[in-house]
Amino acid sequence: FRVVTFDRYEWRDRVVAHFGLAGAGVVAVAYVLTEHGEVDLTNVRPGHGRLATMLGTTDRAVRRNLVALRDAGFVTWRQTGRDACVYSFAVPDGAQALLDRTPASARMPRKLKSPLFNCIMRL
Repeated sequence: FRVVTFDRYEWRDRVVAHFGLAGAGVVAVAYVLTEHGEVDLTNVRPGHGRLATMLGTTDRAVRRNLVALRDAGFVTWRQTGRDACVYSFAVPDGAQALLDRTPASARMPRKLKSPLFNCIMRL
């Protein structure tokens, strides 16, 4: 792994390229997670319960999707309180090459207002 040196949009593009439509729940968690910190992915601290509330899902579903992101090498976290976490972001080896082969139309939009995304966010 290497330390992330890009903004949330570039990181999201790599997550979408890696998981595709089959990982809609993972992509939704990644999107909401990155909305909690600075654009350079620092100071990201939402708890699993807060993420679940924002997504309209359960803590268990959020943890399952976070574990998928962790296992793929995109994120790690450490618990700092009962329901507080600090997240660190990374890019697994090969993610840039995968992104280079992904058409721009398949990447995460910068501003999401589509009904499809609203459905994905409810997963």
